[in-house]
Amino acid sequence: MKYAEVNRWWNFRKPEDAFDLIWHDFETAGYRTFYCEDSPRGGGFFWGKRSFIYPQTRYWSRPIELAMFDEPGFFRRNGSCFGSRTVPEYHLEYFMRFLDTFPNKPVAGITFIIKLVHDDSTKAVIIDEYIQHFFKTLEARGHLNKSLVMFFSDHGQRWGKIRQTYNGIVESRNPFLILTFPAWFRKKYPEIVRNLNINTRRLTSHFDTRQMLLDLLYFKGREPTPPYRGRNGLSLFTEIPANRTCKDAGIPSNQCLCGQGVQKFLKTSDLMARTLGDALLKAVKKKSDPVHCEVYKLDKLLQVGVLSVPGASYKEKRRYIVASVRLTVKPGGAMFEGNVHLNLDTKHMSVDSNIERLNMYQGEVECQPTSREQMYCYCKGNIKKTLV
Repeated sequence: MKYAEVNRWWNFRKPEDAFDLIWHDFETAGYRTFYCEDSPRGGGFFWGKRSFIYPQTRYWSRPIELAMFDEPGFFRRNGSCFGSRTVPEYHLEYFMRFLDTFPNKPVAGITFIIKLVHDDSTKAVIIDEYIQHFFKTLEARGHLNKSLVMFFSDHGQRWGKIRQTYNGIVESRNPFLILTFPAWFRKKYPEIVRNLNINTRRLTSHFDTRQMLLDLLYFKGREPTPPYRGRNGLSLFTEIPANRTCKDAGIPSNQCLCGQGVQKFLKTSDLMARTLGDALLKAVKKKSDPVHCEVYKLDKLLQVGVLSVPGASYKEKRRYIVASVRLTVKPGGAMFEGNVHLNLDTKHMSVDSNIERLNMYQGEVECQPTSREQMYCYCKGNIKKTLV
């Protein structure tokens, strides 16, 4: 489900039990389900949200994660280690114990390693040997012969100096996905292997990954599989069309990398650049809570790049502009980036709903209850703390 679709029906201050998540499908089909992650205050379901009232899988590491997180003196090196071992070691070992406990039963599990690399992707090198050991152990204990193993990320680094570079923009929008199938599966289903190889060079998203998992859950070999709920995604077991667009793949326009490069940069002193910057600032302020947050003012217009729009006709290109705008605000120095659309005939402007914040804000936003509001806030009272 797209973020914009979620916004239409779900209140971010409510628990997330209402979501029909994929592990429910596997549990209904008789699988033992497992979920753990190393960031009990953050992660996919807990960062700035109410999270869940009830455990969502049969094996659920959250209680022990909270106990570890709250244990004084045990976390070292900014949370990379717990006691004498790295935090990822604990989670990979726990996952392996889960697999060993049910060697002949269907299982479905997810482990997210977040804390070590989330704020600095260069730290991924620290866990190289542990990931390698995990895969070797999977092979030695026979798990690779009966499982699809997915090694993936949800996104690249979204803030920091690297995010302000072109490579950083590309990385932030490009999660990786590595699939490991048993040798017998690849031999038995060469058509699927062919499609998977083709799809490595096609436009895909994790909507497709989800559809592939449902395809696998209801897998009937070469027989057609039933349709799945949701409008987004094509199973990676099928050949993805070569002419697929970001819209087809469910990728928001401001996250699209297909032909949407910068045609030219405007001088930040130009009237058009300042107008586009004002539009982005207005959109940010609209997302900010004026009761508890400081009212932002423009600090500096950093960059305005006119984007090429793939598929647009010559007439449309003459009438419309899409610009990527980056600016900083005061107080607080938050840096925001978003896409602004301008109709040159009517002068009407609109801003994509997904406005990104490119620097960290821990310690500045705790007056807001959810991550959705925190991203656009600088809490009142922070200025007094700074002066003191």
